[in-house]
Amino acid sequence: SSYVLERAQPGDVVLFFPRWLAKPFDYYARGRLVLSMDLPVPVTAQAAQDVVTDMAQRYQRLWFVWQRGHYGDPEGTVKKMLDSRFRLVEEVDFPAVGSLTLYSLEPLAKGLN
Repeated sequence: SSYVLERAQPGDVVLFFPRWLAKPFDYYARGRLVLSMDLPVPVTAQAAQDVVTDMAQRYQRLWFVWQRGHYGDPEGTVKKMLDSRFRLVEEVDFPAVGSLTLYSLEPLAKGLN
């Protein structure tokens, strides 16, 4: 939590998968950031698409807190979708917690070399 709180900016949102990762984060964040736990377990491509589209319309940056290989998204559907649509700003792994990826939610320019 402290890592994100030290780097957070207005217009940021934190998306959790699986959603129970939000509980310990929120304990320390104490409401200082917008949290989203909207992804269902197991996640579907349509649910991921809906959540990602909604986040992009409402926020400027997205912190994605997730567990690689989790049974709810073993193929990393959400991460792949975010990687294909938005600019990755930074990525950090926290042992025994999961991965943290920050995205700028401005769409990637298509067709540029």
